[in-house]
Amino acid sequence: MTYTTYPSRGRWLSLVINHADAWGLTCTITSLGLILHGNFNLQHFPLLLAVTVSYWLGFAVNDYFDAQYDGADVKKASRNFFCQVHLPKELLAASAVLLQVGVFVVFASYGLRGALTYFMAIFIMWAYSASPIRLKNRPGLDLLTHALFVQTFPYFVAVALPATGWERVDGGLLLMFILASLAAQLEQQVRDFHVDSQFESNFTIWFGLRPTRLLLKVITTLLGIHVVGMIVLGVLPTFLLPYILIAMPVMLHRYVRGKRNRSESLVRFSVILSLVYTAIVWIGVLSGYYVVSAL
Repeated sequence: MTYTTYPSRGRWLSLVINHADAWGLTCTITSLGLILHGNFNLQHFPLLLAVTVSYWLGFAVNDYFDAQYDGADVKKASRNFFCQVHLPKELLAASAVLLQVGVFVVFASYGLRGALTYFMAIFIMWAYSASPIRLKNRPGLDLLTHALFVQTFPYFVAVALPATGWERVDGGLLLMFILASLAAQLEQQVRDFHVDSQFESNFTIWFGLRPTRLLLKVITTLLGIHVVGMIVLGVLPTFLLPYILIAMPVMLHRYVRGKRNRSESLVRFSVILSLVYTAIVWIGVLSGYYVVSAL
């Protein structure tokens, strides 16, 4: 892999939009937590921005510590900014700190609860990717961390920090995000199995590729049952139903693709649709066209 110290404009753009499917999903999930509790307004908009920016940074940090491994695979290296560009550690550290100062100010505005939540998130961001802890290489802990912090934590933050109270729908959505995040991590580990198994360890490498594929289907089935249950019991607000329809092709693909890996284009397309629909919901809420509330 050829490195450059002076990234082109296109490479800088790739860093900005890197993992847009992941931090875009974070933006959507955080928005839902605010919208369902009537907190999608100017007062709490900085929280939405801070959480989204933090997750973008979290994925960038993960890429930074993965670069030494991703460089061994052409596809993974092409998706990793730090496999293509060498930047001084001092510049990277200063940029991250500067960015996080703003994020901390937003979290701290919610008092001690916000500050403690921020420091916990920063610790997990570092511990998941960096040595000596590197949770992503510890079978079991890798899945637990992903399940609790990738899709679930943004929703938790959006409800907990404004402190408007927990509703029945929140428990249902948190469990849904846990199962969805767990399935997504297994799917990613299956995709990267042949590269990761050369250098690292994780749950799929320890458990085996074939059993993990079966486990992925089991968790996806449980996720589907849970979602149907929420719909039947009237727990899921009707405005969330389009999100379920958008996610269905990605879920169904897990049953029919055999030994093939997930379709990255299908995942990206589903996230784009989710963001478009989220923007429509934003406009509807801000314009007062309709009012959304937790059940």
